[in-house]
Amino acid sequence: MKACWFFKFIISSCVSREKAIPHFVKKHEENCPRCELFHQQHEQIARALTVYAPPIPDSIDHNVKSRVMTEIKSLHTPAPQRAFSPLTIATACACALIAISLILFSINSLTNAPTKPDASSLAAGNLTTKNLTTSDFPDELSFLKLSADIEKPLRKEIEKVVESAQSAVTLLAKNFVPAGSIFSISDNQPPQHQ
Repeated sequence: MKACWFFKFIISSCVSREKAIPHFVKKHEENCPRCELFHQQHEQIARALTVYAPPIPDSIDHNVKSRVMTEIKSLHTPAPQRAFSPLTIATACACALIAISLILFSINSLTNAPTKPDASSLAAGNLTTKNLTTSDFPDELSFLKLSADIEKPLRKEIEKVVESAQSAVTLLAKNFVPAGSIFSISDNQPPQHQ
């Protein structure tokens, strides 16, 4: 029969383990003389092996196999793999620091920018109109107020960009830097705002 390999496997397994043959296998043996012969031969081999086998000394623990297997498994436990190499982590941190420093530099340069044209810029010809008179410029107080009003949304937007960059760096460090390294960030550490 085509499925004899399956029944032979079950017969071999049951005989080797000294277990009872299942009912459906016995029914198959009634209709298949090859499997019946296979079963008889395996029974004879198993009996011969147990008759001629030396007795187990009392000094041997009966759980030797389980202890040996436990020991083998403990020796072959793989070490945890790092997701990223230290070079990758250092490169990511360096890029994040460069981005943050550029953002902070741009904020600093915006806050220290001159609010009105000075004599050097007029002399250098940086303005498009050469024939400017003092009446063309707003008075100093209204110019400062106008400048402050223009800077408010820009300053808030830059602060949000810096905050987002800091959050991104913190999340990158928490998720990709191995715990215990000099670059690791703990959950208790608050985000640093400047």
